Amino acid sequence: MLKDNAMNVLELKKVNKIYDGSEIHVHAVNDVSLSFSEAEFVAIVGPSGSGKTTLLNLIGGLDMPTSGEIIIDGTILSKLRSSQLIDFRMRN
Repeated sequence: MLKDNAMNVLELKKVNKIYDGSEIHVHAVNDVSLSFSEAEFVAIVGPSGSGKTTLLNLIGGLDMPTSGEIIIDGTILSKLRSSQLIDFRMRN
């Protein structure tokens, strides 16, 4: 929940990441919706294999979600071309 003038600097909307194997599909991140405001401190915890690293790779723009949106400071990561994403990661 946001306080008076706080702004979301990071927002995930129904983010999914599915790795397609030859026989098995792995749902590493399943329908995650989160928002973080400026200066908010957050810890991501969970057992091994629960999707923490995949979630961080998605937030960092190192990987793209299968579906959903990741928005950082108003920029939707999936709408950036590869070169724009590299520049965005460098500046942010």
